[in-house]
Amino acid sequence: MRTSLSAHIVPSVRRAARVAFVLGLVALGGSARAEDESEVPECVEVRGEARYQGLGYAHVVIVDNGCERRARCEVWTDVTPERLGVTVQAGHEREVVTRQGSPAYEFRPSARCELSD
Repeated sequence: MRTSLSAHIVPSVRRAARVAFVLGLVALGGSARAEDESEVPECVEVRGEARYQGLGYAHVVIVDNGCERRARCEVWTDVTPERLGVTVQAGHEREVVTRQGSPAYEFRPSARCELSD
């Protein structure tokens, strides 16, 4: 029985394509984790809202502290990487505007928070 060269090449090309695809996903996942260095206690919720304000969007990071102690946080976004400090008392919520007049309504908020007395 004769087999053509293409019968052997096609499966190896497919296998190589699958390997490249998986490696690409791993690389993207690794870089996404590197960008998002968020570390917050389970009782602290961080979320973002884009609010239209005439000349563009205001990017607002909201820190909701459901803990029994005060939370001291740094917040930033993928659009505005400069870190801003905010202290949120136990059981309270604070909003931090990280950018005004942005043409983008999508952004990813990040935060690092520590609980203190």
